[in-house]
Amino acid sequence: MKPGADILLRLSAQHALLGAVTPNLRSFSVEMNGGTVTCQAVFEKAPAAEEIDLVQSAGTEIIADFVDAKIDERFIVCGDQAMPKALTYLIYQRHEPQD
Repeated sequence: MKPGADILLRLSAQHALLGAVTPNLRSFSVEMNGGTVTCQAVFEKAPAAEEIDLVQSAGTEIIADFVDAKIDERFIVCGDQAMPKALTYLIYQRHEPQD
């Protein structure tokens, strides 16, 4: 990754996620390996079509900042189980009270 690209990736993801967070979204993280930007969205229950559209739109906004990069979007549904490991940069994680 080019110097400063990590900061650009984090800022791009934060900006893209504005207005795209729903109560069902547990976390959102990103990373860049080679020429691929990976976005991982973790949901509590199966996302509705609108929620998928919101995350895909965020991914499109992120990738627009990286001219030659490809995008890999991951959607994970894990119910009330522990969340999977976040990618390199955790952009959003909702508060979840511990029992």
